Amino acid sequence: MSTLATNRRDMLKLGALAAVPLAALAPAGALAAQAAANPAAEQAQIAALMREAVRRYNAGGVAACAGLTSCGGVLDLPGDIRALRLAGEAEPEVALADDQVTAHWSHPATAVREYAFDGDSTAERMARFQGNPAVQSESAVTLVAEMRRTADSWTIRRLHLA
Repeated sequence: MSTLATNRRDMLKLGALAAVPLAALAPAGALAAQAAANPAAEQAQIAALMREAVRRYNAGGVAACAGLTSCGGVLDLPGDIRALRLAGEAEPEVALADDQVTAHWSHPATAVREYAFDGDSTAERMARFQGNPAVQSESAVTLVAEMRRTADSWTIRRLHLA
């Protein structure tokens, strides 16, 4: 009797494993239909994700954004950027692709860059002795993201400055 139970259990496991690839294909079509039915909601979800990504980046850098990206290394931002501020008066541009599974997002922003006084010139040494180890500057940039729809939400495939 235990042999029969083991065989049934094994057959159920094999059936479940065979169904996984089919289930992975089905959501793409369902997600495309859902996105096509309500593009405004999809755009709002993407905008909320990007606001959260900027907030996390400002709080903890690239490492803090790990849960919002599809894989490591997708945040292609220069190392001298200390903070990003989205332009509040501007609306983001969100373009859903024809497949409704990928999207492009862009938004004007301000990048706060920090340059360390790590040289050995007289001016740099004086600045360090006076308690100024670095200087910050702000520049206008456009933050651009390529997004991909997953089973339950959007993820960032690439984030960079244009």
